[in-house]
Amino acid sequence: MGKAQPEKGLKAAKKMLQEFPVIGEPRAEKILLCAKLAPIAAVLSAFVHVPAWLFAAEPGKNYAADYRAAREILDAGLPRTFEARQKAYQLLNGTVRLLSG
Repeated sequence: MGKAQPEKGLKAAKKMLQEFPVIGEPRAEKILLCAKLAPIAAVLSAFVHVPAWLFAAEPGKNYAADYRAAREILDAGLPRTFEARQKAYQLLNGTVRLLSG
């Protein structure tokens, strides 16, 4: 038997979810995190700039690059547990809502 390839399964799960209308990569990752299927560093799709503002530098002008950068920032700074990553998602969501009024 070969080694398990969790990344391959994760990519397949995200691809399957993205076949549904209005589900892009951010929503697919949120679903996988909230359903406790993968401890992904999910990023709020409308606020990809927030992790950069809080932890790095200015966000860029390319959504895809900003999304990847935000995910990398969160991935590097969070334990790889469902609890830590779900809490971070909830905290960022609450912070964004508070700041946006």
